[in-house]
Amino acid sequence: MSNWIKYLVAFQSLILLLVVGAFWIQASKAGDGASKEAPFTFLIVAATMGAVTWLISAIKMTTELTREGIRLKYFPFKNNWKEFSFNDVASMEVMKGDLLKDFGGWGYGKGFGKSRSYTTKGNYGLKLQLHNGKQIFIGTQQPKVLERALQEIQRDG
Repeated sequence: MSNWIKYLVAFQSLILLLVVGAFWIQASKAGDGASKEAPFTFLIVAATMGAVTWLISAIKMTTELTREGIRLKYFPFKNNWKEFSFNDVASMEVMKGDLLKDFGGWGYGKGFGKSRSYTTKGNYGLKLQLHNGKQIFIGTQQPKVLERALQEIQRDG
């Protein structure tokens, strides 16, 4: 995941914590029963924002291309290897995809119909059309390297 996304999430979290902190100070000055609940509310918001920030910064996709197929891990959502054998693939192409239209967006998850995407950023990836009708899009930041590797595997076949 790119650093600017991590910084953006951290910055948004900081702004939210400052706003909640300002409400906490205001509630403390009010002197009513809300001032007793303010620290607990602030703690819950801070913990939630910290967990979301960690989750977004911890996302990591690892992809391996072998002569048998392609496999990937998508930490922290999919910690074991997900494998796609070339025997199950009807067609494949490295392409620039319209992830929002074709797969419902970026990230890990189901798209529309029988489609599934595994991406972290960008629009380039390997689109697999499986014999069972499923479509898989596996994102890459290096489409030319992936294309050369696939050509080498097909040539050595």
